[in-house]
Amino acid sequence: RVGAVSAPGAQQSSAAARPPWGREVTLLFFSYPEGLILNSLSGMMVTRLIWLLVAGLAATPVNYLFVTSPQQGTVSVVKHAAGDPGIGTVTTLLEAPAVEAPMGVAVDVKRMRLFVSDLTKKNIYLLPLAHTAGRVTLANPNAKPRVAVEGVETRWLGVDPEGNLMYSEEVLNRIMFVPVAAFSSAGFLAGASVSGSMTTVFAEAPKAPGVSNPGDVAGDVRAVYWTNKLDGQTVGSVMRVENNTAPMAIARNADKVYGLAVTPTLAFFSDGNGDIFGSGKYGGSDAVLVTSAAASPRGLAYDGDGSIYVADKGGSVWSFPGGTRVARPWGNLTKVADVLDATGIAAMQMASAAWSAAVLQAFFIFWSSR
Repeated sequence: RVGAVSAPGAQQSSAAARPPWGREVTLLFFSYPEGLILNSLSGMMVTRLIWLLVAGLAATPVNYLFVTSPQQGTVSVVKHAAGDPGIGTVTTLLEAPAVEAPMGVAVDVKRMRLFVSDLTKKNIYLLPLAHTAGRVTLANPNAKPRVAVEGVETRWLGVDPEGNLMYSEEVLNRIMFVPVAAFSSAGFLAGASVSGSMTTVFAEAPKAPGVSNPGDVAGDVRAVYWTNKLDGQTVGSVMRVENNTAPMAIARNADKVYGLAVTPTLAFFSDGNGDIFGSGKYGGSDAVLVTSAAASPRGLAYDGDGSIYVADKGGSVWSFPGGTRVARPWGNLTKVADVLDATGIAAMQMASAAWSAAVLQAFFIFWSSR
């Protein structure tokens, strides 16, 4: 929030200027006995400082997309400027023999942790990430992937905002939950995988309604969501559970549903016929056909800033706007990258190098003027 600089003891205006791109910034309102530190800056310095911060805020953030290709045996990283119609750059993050058939993928942005499931090895791996010099890499590239959960056959993973891990077991017809605390437990830190006592059956058929060969899973601060790959029009195509209540179907338009991405207001999901739908994540409205432009859409990911990314097994990664309050048809998709057998996808948004440079220069101006 940008506020006016006033004389010591004067009341600042409560008016706030909100930049058109929707972000807010606090400008160094540090109080000293002799008055605000900004009072000691020359007009030119203040102008320069504000210009640097505004320029940094205007810089486009960068999305890093983690894409699994089970037939290729790879996990790729796509670097793509948020909202940019251009093609992103693709690098290989993980490949055989470290993984054989990577499928599910989810990212804990806060803790820089990537989770990847391997259908052949029947493990879920935890991979610490590093973000340096405009690149995202493995924090320990020469280390063997760390087994987080072993002996599980899962194709879909999710991480909620608290860092809790969720995964579906289609064969066993259940949704599993692993609390974030499990990955800082003494046993895990000593090298053991998460034990059975630290995993919870969140929902399981036939005990819980709404679980029918579950597919993708997702979570927000209030609820857990999953898709069903069998009898979705009867059981529910997309399910929602909040505060241990009974599962509620928020969509029933497709029998077989794969990927899922949840925004603050909507749930987007891909079905077995090549379509992508959107529905209010609280239910109460019919699903809307968003697009049929992808060849074989599977995983979906929300970047937290208005874009939905699509992993297309036809060999592409696409995007479309998903920051609206209601689902609407978009038709065409924007191509983001070529990735063979793109199946699972997770998104992580990071500040751009321009923003980081602007903050450093602004801090230098502030510090040198003291």
